[in-house]
Amino acid sequence: MYYKCLYCSVLKIDACSLIYLSKSDLLQVARQMYQDLRITRAVYDEVVVEGKKRNRPDAFVLEANVQNRALGVVAYDGTFPPEMSGMGKGESETVMESKSEKCPALLDDIRSRAYAARAGIEYTSVDILLIEALARKKISAEDFGECARRLAKVCGMRAERFAELLRIGMIIGGAGK
Repeated sequence: MYYKCLYCSVLKIDACSLIYLSKSDLLQVARQMYQDLRITRAVYDEVVVEGKKRNRPDAFVLEANVQNRALGVVAYDGTFPPEMSGMGKGESETVMESKSEKCPALLDDIRSRAYAARAGIEYTSVDILLIEALARKKISAEDFGECARRLAKVCGMRAERFAELLRIGMIIGGAGK
């Protein structure tokens, strides 16, 4: 979805996207793009609380980011439209928080992206966030290629999608040469 607010300072992050950012060591890229990274309480519970119970290393990294205020946690106390019934609580809260604050959401879950598109809610995905960072010169072409490789490995990106991502990077900034 095209951003109405191309240079928003707040980004709401879904659980799937948060895991991708953490496991591929891309939280810093998101911070370079947005001043204020936020997750909902349901996302925190899903990724950090449940992740710690399963001894997932990224859960501890994310908890430290919350504790040092690099990542904010917000409570959502609104309702959900019936169309969101097939989505998880974290995805639903992220989308609704994004809508209420009129800021983009970082969504990599297909159902939440489809709902956001139908509802006119601004969103992006981690791979597009990398492209934006390169286009805005927040990361170098070399860093883009390395970030894209890490992301592809973490999220199980298909080879043709990875090749497209590198091609776009090369068009924008010479990445992947």
